[in-house]
Amino acid sequence: MLVETKAKVGVFSIALGAYLPQFPSLVPEFEAQYDAFKKTLPDTVEIIDGGMVTTKEQSQAAGDLFRAADVDLVFLQLLTYATSYNMLPAVKDLDVPVVLALTVYTHSHSAYYCY
Repeated sequence: MLVETKAKVGVFSIALGAYLPQFPSLVPEFEAQYDAFKKTLPDTVEIIDGGMVTTKEQSQAAGDLFRAADVDLVFLQLLTYATSYNMLPAVKDLDVPVVLALTVYTHSHSAYYCY
């Protein structure tokens, strides 16, 4: 008997929160980049959306969401460099693979590199 289930994939992005007040125009750009990244994931997975994380509190909330959903995998999109406290609360104690996705933009298109 074949059981059709979708893998639960946690997805979140991180950016250094200190940048946002200095460069408020980056916020909609980062949100658009994050939305575009999520659209690259196939419909065959269930996305558990942790949102755009800029503080350790937001990271903890994303991690709580991922743990409650019992995700199978996490994608982390790096929007800017960020400190470890922006990332670690979201992924600690998950015991699942975490894929770091870097976005590289050119004038004609964007590409995602996963590590």
